[in-house]
Amino acid sequence: MSVYAGSLPLFQANDYFTMTISNPLLLQNPIEEIDKVEPGHVESAISEVIQANNGEIEALVKRAVDEPNKLSWQSFMLPLEKLEDRIGKAWSPVSHLNSVCNSEELRQAYDKGLALLTDYSTRLGQHQGLYKATKALFDARDEQELSATQQHILKDSLIGFKLSGLHLDKDDQQQFSKIQKRLAKLSSRYEQNVMDATMAWTKLLTDKSQLTGLPSAELAMLASNAEIREKTGYLVTLEFPSYLAIMTYADDRQLREEVYTAYSTRASEQSSDSQFDNSANMTELLKLKQNKAHLLGFKNFAELSIESKMAENPAQVIAFLTDLNKATKKQAKQEYAALAAFAESQQVSELQAWDIAYFSEKLKQQNFQVSQAELRPYFMVDRVMSGLFEITEHHFDVSFEKVDNPTVWHSDVRHYLLKRNDEVVAEFYLDLYARQFKRGGAWMDNYQSRFKLDDKTTQIP
Repeated sequence: MSVYAGSLPLFQANDYFTMTISNPLLLQNPIEEIDKVEPGHVESAISEVIQANNGEIEALVKRAVDEPNKLSWQSFMLPLEKLEDRIGKAWSPVSHLNSVCNSEELRQAYDKGLALLTDYSTRLGQHQGLYKATKALFDARDEQELSATQQHILKDSLIGFKLSGLHLDKDDQQQFSKIQKRLAKLSSRYEQNVMDATMAWTKLLTDKSQLTGLPSAELAMLASNAEIREKTGYLVTLEFPSYLAIMTYADDRQLREEVYTAYSTRASEQSSDSQFDNSANMTELLKLKQNKAHLLGFKNFAELSIESKMAENPAQVIAFLTDLNKATKKQAKQEYAALAAFAESQQVSELQAWDIAYFSEKLKQQNFQVSQAELRPYFMVDRVMSGLFEITEHHFDVSFEKVDNPTVWHSDVRHYLLKRNDEVVAEFYLDLYARQFKRGGAWMDNYQSRFKLDDKTTQIP
């Protein structure tokens, strides 16, 4: 996205949005009404927020031009941050739902909203008035006695203008805008294909003997997979807990190879299901990123990416990775040789990728007389959460309170308040388990960040 369109918004009781309070995305706290959010709400809500933001941005820029002596962080940057927060709060529930309970209707709404936000972001990044006011405030940083954090934000904003094509002529700016919109669309399609390919592949096993080596907990998980889909037996999927169970414990080497191959070739030209092939998307993404870099005056996309990062140039990154490789390669080769020797002692002469996790677990059991399955009873979810909370409470003088009957997007989700001296200082939702229509991996979405709205009011994360 661009300079100011980042995470998304803040609606006061006297806001413009009281006129459309029936739309859950425009409520004071839409995350608490997330069960009411529907795909049909998205486009109109995002359009309305953008329209309101555009009007307020023009007013801010006009004030900066008409009264340059009154330009300050409080009069200019803080209102802009509030506008970004406003957009964030309208969009983040949509983005989150798209990741945790995906559907075709929501995908279409998400893509429409994303296109609107991409246009909005590009427009702000190419807004001469915003740039001039931001630069004027940065140039007056010493006189204004701005903090190091405020100066850093302004500096990053100025880099953002450069990377949004502010310096380009009109035709090139239009080309930049087309590239940005296409990149957003392709990125969304790429993620959708990975999710669809992950859900599409399954393998039903009706004979328990085909799963020798799997502990009882893993067998129960696969049986549950089958039951959820109204099947009888054990259903292997490409959701990571299922994949990891097979890779780590399944004695059937052919089964490990089959599951590994399916997982590793998801959404590719090598997949058994070509409808989710991301090859063309990848090629176009790379081409567009290179075109974008050239348009902005960089030799390649690596140089563009480095512009907003700590490294000075791509060569410095390569040098770091080369040094890291030198420092770790010897140890890695020794560990691999030990694993290969152990596998050979188990009648596997040529170690393959689908053997690594399996024989690593076996070797650990031999060397340390312990297995992941034996450790599991000591690390049940509730026990782990209790320990985590206890450590956090001890070190940070806070307490956790579970919300009863929360409004959530799935029955697995828990809602917690984080308190200090009986005052809520933050809230979070915990959604631990893999499932269909949910993006894989460990990750976090942010509904709102902590910042001071005014001298008396602080928004909690």
